[in-house]
Amino acid sequence: LRLLAAAADNSELRVLPVEVTITAYPDTVVWRQALSLRIGEETTLTPDLGRRGLFRVDLRAVDPTLAAPQQMVFASVPPPRETGTRGMFGTHIAIRPLLVSYIRRLGFTWTRLHDCSLLTKWSATEPRPGEYLWHDEVAQGVVRGGLHILGLPDHEPEWARVTTEGASPVDAEAYARYCEQVARHYAGTIDHWELWNEPYMGGFYSGGAASFGELMQAGYPALKRGNPRATVLGWCADISNPAWGAALSDAARACIDVFSFHNYINSVPGGGTLPFAGELPDHRKQWPPQVTECWNTEGTNAD
Repeated sequence: LRLLAAAADNSELRVLPVEVTITAYPDTVVWRQALSLRIGEETTLTPDLGRRGLFRVDLRAVDPTLAAPQQMVFASVPPPRETGTRGMFGTHIAIRPLLVSYIRRLGFTWTRLHDCSLLTKWSATEPRPGEYLWHDEVAQGVVRGGLHILGLPDHEPEWARVTTEGASPVDAEAYARYCEQVARHYAGTIDHWELWNEPYMGGFYSGGAASFGELMQAGYPALKRGNPRATVLGWCADISNPAWGAALSDAARACIDVFSFHNYINSVPGGGTLPFAGELPDHRKQWPPQVTECWNTEGTNAD
């Protein structure tokens, strides 16, 4: 932690008494110290925080008339337990060289192409049937930057939507064609695919579990045809609702290599303790025999 008090005028003040407080999110004070900052000279501190997570630093002058209070936020993260495709630390980022470099230095090994990047999304890649917009330079730049990519071939374009009452809202045959094309094109650059983001939410897929199973059965073999080395994740479950996955057919549930889920109900950064492992057994009963691992691909997991 580097601190600097700088003169804003011709004041003769040479030393500024301050108090520094570091608070772990949301409200646990983990470090506090009174200091005398010499004007124009940087002070470096290495506080022992005793934990990982998200923190806020408050720097306040003892005499509030001498300087405005200052705040900053930072995170203390552990080094990655593993690297490469076995690394277990990922995030969503906008695909920019600065951000790729930054999160890699923080220890991240994965980026998931969802909220912050449309790079593999169906609507952004095949805006019209059979017309593809590829982003090779960007995808290869991410990999060269040291990250592995979890692609999502979801978010159907307008032309692939089905409005027939009682039918799946997405053209499954068109989805299969897209999955095969996108997996083949990015093979070697993107070898991990998650079939769909949060299909249990109407804003992402409105057809329900049984209908979504048709897309799983269309997309999984298509991704494998395009890239036999592809690893396919699904069904992107809501960790608190195993009943949704139970409504998928056995044939649909067999269409994954890795079980994926989202978890927004566990520990907060900085010291929460609410576990989520108790939810997993009911989901695990639904996995096909070949599945031996599960990935939390989005959520507030700080463990």
